[in-house]
Amino acid sequence: MQIKTNNYLIHFNDDENLLKSTKSLELLESLLYKLDDSQQILGEETFDQLELELSLINSNDMQEVNLQHRGFDKSTDVLSFPSQESIRSGDYELVNKSVHLGDILICHEVCEKQAAEHKIAYEDEFIHLFAHGLLHLYGYDHELSEEEDKLMRSLESKLIDLI
Repeated sequence: MQIKTNNYLIHFNDDENLLKSTKSLELLESLLYKLDDSQQILGEETFDQLELELSLINSNDMQEVNLQHRGFDKSTDVLSFPSQESIRSGDYELVNKSVHLGDILICHEVCEKQAAEHKIAYEDEFIHLFAHGLLHLYGYDHELSEEEDKLMRSLESKLIDLI
């Protein structure tokens, strides 16, 4: 399935049909349309198209990916795999004003669990995890420093507030 807005093209993969409602995707599409109009939140550069892969996966698969790529033998909520050095710092490959950002993996079970813990809707947690992953694709990394963590949390809030 694809979600396409003026500037974004997302290839959404849910091979196990984990997503039980389309509301998460509707909110995601709404967020992307609002980002089309306010890309300055994520940087000064304007692109004709930003493309990424978004996959919803189960806890076992997420644990395997987390172990393989980060060395942590546990599931996690979201993982991002940027295909560019850093959109944020201008280090990226541009082809006809289009950029492939990378891949975001969201773990369905962890998303459900965290939504329940925070007493929010699944869809709200899904959007939060997507926003977090998207910022990583742009080159933000909360693990670098306390200052970067604050910046990333602030940007996550701005993205979520767009909806």
